[in-house]
Amino acid sequence: MAFNPQTINKELDMANLAKHNANYSAIKTELDAHDTHVAAQTAHGSTPTATAGKIMQRDSAGRAKVAAPSESDDIARKAEVDAVQTNLDTHKADNVAHLSTSDREKLDGLEVGAEANQNAFAQVNNVVAGAESDTLTIAGGTGITVSTNPTTKTVTVTATGTATPGAHGSSHNNDGADPIPDLVTLRDEFDALTPAEIGAETPAGAQARVDALAGTGNTKTVVEVSTQLDGAVQQLNTKVDKVVGKGLSSNDYTNDDKAKVASVEFKADIAYVNTKVSSVASGSPKKTFSTFAELQAFYPAGNDGIYIVVADGSWYYWDGNSWVAGGVYQSAGVADGSITTEKLAFTAIKGTASKNLFDRSTALIDRYVMYNNGAIEVLAGYCASDWIKILPNTVYTKNDSQQLAFYDSAKNYVSGLDAATTFTTPANASYLRLTVVVGNLETLQLERGPNQTSYETYDAKVSVNSLPPEYKQIYANTIVVAKSGGYYKTINEALESAVDSATTPVTILIMPGIYEESVNLIGRYVSLVGVNKDTCIIKTYTNDYYHPPVDLSANANLSNLTIIADDNGTTTPPGGVGGLPSYAVHHDIAGRGYSYADPKNQGTSRVSNCVLISKHTHAMGIGLSNKQTLILENCEFIAYGSSAFRAHNFIGAGATGQRMIVKNCEMHNDGTTAPIVLQDANHGTGGAGDNVDTVFSFVNNVAWSEMGGQSSAIQSDTPASAGCVAGHIKLGVASFGNSSSAINA
Repeated sequence: MAFNPQTINKELDMANLAKHNANYSAIKTELDAHDTHVAAQTAHGSTPTATAGKIMQRDSAGRAKVAAPSESDDIARKAEVDAVQTNLDTHKADNVAHLSTSDREKLDGLEVGAEANQNAFAQVNNVVAGAESDTLTIAGGTGITVSTNPTTKTVTVTATGTATPGAHGSSHNNDGADPIPDLVTLRDEFDALTPAEIGAETPAGAQARVDALAGTGNTKTVVEVSTQLDGAVQQLNTKVDKVVGKGLSSNDYTNDDKAKVASVEFKADIAYVNTKVSSVASGSPKKTFSTFAELQAFYPAGNDGIYIVVADGSWYYWDGNSWVAGGVYQSAGVADGSITTEKLAFTAIKGTASKNLFDRSTALIDRYVMYNNGAIEVLAGYCASDWIKILPNTVYTKNDSQQLAFYDSAKNYVSGLDAATTFTTPANASYLRLTVVVGNLETLQLERGPNQTSYETYDAKVSVNSLPPEYKQIYANTIVVAKSGGYYKTINEALESAVDSATTPVTILIMPGIYEESVNLIGRYVSLVGVNKDTCIIKTYTNDYYHPPVDLSANANLSNLTIIADDNGTTTPPGGVGGLPSYAVHHDIAGRGYSYADPKNQGTSRVSNCVLISKHTHAMGIGLSNKQTLILENCEFIAYGSSAFRAHNFIGAGATGQRMIVKNCEMHNDGTTAPIVLQDANHGTGGAGDNVDTVFSFVNNVAWSEMGGQSSAIQSDTPASAGCVAGHIKLGVASFGNSSSAINA
């Protein structure tokens, strides 16, 4: 399309502006047509097929087509290239036209001038090789051996000396080609002998020859020498042959000695005795079997040691060939309960057996007791008890209905019950084994009698009253709690059994473990003491203000413990039960039904060497009361979302003598600005306002807030009066060494 420009010959006016716009529109039209032409895939009649006289165009896959080539400078198509490649591959694989790798290696191995496929050897004597693989064998003759060494490629020809080689002819004699001088001389001397000299030697002649050999001083005749030799031979015939390692003397073993030994009857040698002793090895039985057949089946080839068979009461040993009874084992049996404490070499401590006969610690996991044959089978989700000793014809009760089996005194199956809670044992029963569901393992109880009673652990209980006098002073009023089995397995069980008073306080000694329970010590003269604060842990997940891990007041103490108001993220109620979150430890009686006038709630309580953690609110909530002193020492208080601990005095009227001493403690929180919150509840909203003698003392403490650092260690809920830390609560004059100056006097 042609572009005809319009001339603008003066300043733009409306007419010239129209010409300008017309020029712009024409240019744009030309450019658009050009862009369309450039972008077109079929411009000028192009085609993706091999068409004569057309512009070549790529198809959707980017390929272009051309006709089959005919001239030398035509474009080669893939078909032509593939044909050439096929020819090349065929030519490359032609082993006739080309040498293979193995053929080339053979040619490379030929030496210069070597003859291909030549015979193995040309000729040895008159033996001629007929092929390249011919072999030549060298054979040994009489008295000759031939040995070869393929490694060194050597052949060795050796005269054995055990046979005479074949005849040499006359080659080594004086008329041969290889004469031996001594042989020639000997032959000449032999040839010079006369027949008379060879076959008729006289005694005189022989004597002369002997004299010539032995010397002139020998006067023995040949006859005398012969006679002497005959006598020596007769003497030698009466002697025994010499044996290496044995000497001959006048004290040698005689026929009489031999006869005496032969008359001795058979006796055990030392090897026999040692074998018998080693088969017994020890007087202690290694195993007990119900029957002799059971012993034979268990050790068919014998074993060392002694074994007891209950059926006949005998002990057995292996004599090398069979099991032999050695007699009745401890035939005078010791009856149950027949040994008195006076007969013991040590001081006996007698506990009280548990009413629960089921020991869960010995139960077999994933096992099941078959009531119809007494066998123990594999079954996931169940447990089989160990042997439980029972009385015959006796009523027992258990708190589930799983099956059980009875056994006699030899632990042979008697009978069983498919389902039972209360049952009577058979007349010949001495043992039972029962099945329990895994989920009931911790609560199963088997007891004597027709009635189910409250659960009790299997372990025997030892009370202070059952201790001998020499032990009572050491262990008086001490109860041991252990998850693995002590006097009790929970702290509350021990607390229920404790008989404490102002004159006889009780210590509950806590072994390592996690005790998930809420313990209330208010009004109790009890101390909870862990053996290690890192491993003795009391915790709850309930977030219950009225049931924290530990409640205490005056006269109760905590030591060496970690106490946690925890959060499991699932069942723990957010915000606390009834909107009141849980402390780790709560020291307060106000509003909880306890009287501040009761002497049980007056006195000193102490928390020492403990770690207190709350994931809900303050680690410790403290409310003092009438005539109470609380001592906190060497403790850590850790809180999430609130201050480390909060303390206030009694809100009501008439309370005096309230003291709190905090020393060598660490307070840490990540929520509010102050790790310590103090409140004068007596002068606050609703308080009586009659108390002015409450004193809080702080010595060598570190208080830290993630939000406020050390600078804001104290938060007072009540404006402080002169010389006080909160309201009318005074700061003890001995307060010093604290990280926050607010609690230094």
